[in-house]
Amino acid sequence: MAEIREHFKLPFFQKKKNDNYQTPIEYLRVIDEHISSGQLINDPFYCQHAEGGGLVKRNWCKLGRHIIHNESDFFTETFDKTDCIVSNPPFSLIFQILEKLFELDTPFALLLPLQKIAQLKIQSILYDKHIQVIVCDTYTGFHLPDGKPTRCPSQYFCWLTYKFNLDSDFIFSTANSPEREYAKRKKN
Repeated sequence: MAEIREHFKLPFFQKKKNDNYQTPIEYLRVIDEHISSGQLINDPFYCQHAEGGGLVKRNWCKLGRHIIHNESDFFTETFDKTDCIVSNPPFSLIFQILEKLFELDTPFALLLPLQKIAQLKIQSILYDKHIQVIVCDTYTGFHLPDGKPTRCPSQYFCWLTYKFNLDSDFIFSTANSPEREYAKRKKN
């Protein structure tokens, strides 16, 4: 693994140059409603030093969360002071990331393309784990490290969760639905 990162001269979490995207608030809003207030969230993979300047951390703050992000190697980190790990991981390292997360046995939520969990190698990792899936109700692009938005992705995304103890194993989110926003405005 280290030789791959050394070869590309990229940060520890990047195997490929295109593994570094910042997550819009719409995707964070989906998982936020499933995390108890006061829980310590660790987001190990966001672009802290991107020109866009930690968009993900600012978006978590807009949701009333203060997250932990250590500039350390995810694969050697112990995450002792973490209640849950929530992140948009580099997809090129997803197999190794999942293996590490299940080894830690800490609750986690990873933002992934829906078809990613259908890959046979991913299925073999998830097979005997009690995972739960939240399908995102948003279809918006991500942000490049320079802060510029991308086009809408070519796939739909979900939060793959473990030990989140959700009410159902498969949930369709309504966190960003227009009806929900209308109901909030009507109350105020």
